[in-house]
Amino acid sequence: MLALDDGALAIVLIAATRLPRGEDRAALLRTFAAAAEKRPRAARRSPAAEKQRRYRARLKCGEATFPVPIGPDVVAFLVRAGWLPADRDVHTGLEIAEAAGACLRDTARCN
Repeated sequence: MLALDDGALAIVLIAATRLPRGEDRAALLRTFAAAAEKRPRAARRSPAAEKQRRYRARLKCGEATFPVPIGPDVVAFLVRAGWLPADRDVHTGLEIAEAAGACLRDTARCN
């Protein structure tokens, strides 16, 4: 956003009067107004802001997240049931959370 004092704004308006046609003046002033009202792009979101954005998006879709302790026995079940790949011993927290959520959704649909 531009901060103009009265003198600077007067210079812009006087410059517009030097254009021969009214349409040209209007186009110049529209272009100037658009440039003056552009807000600078926000910097990259902080991790907390990104987390809040995801939370609000889930709420909008009617979803919620809950911290659930998951031990090795649950991970082993998810692997045996095919919700997690069996070709490796270590899975990320996100993979486990998505697999547990998918398993719960599938079970809820069947009942």
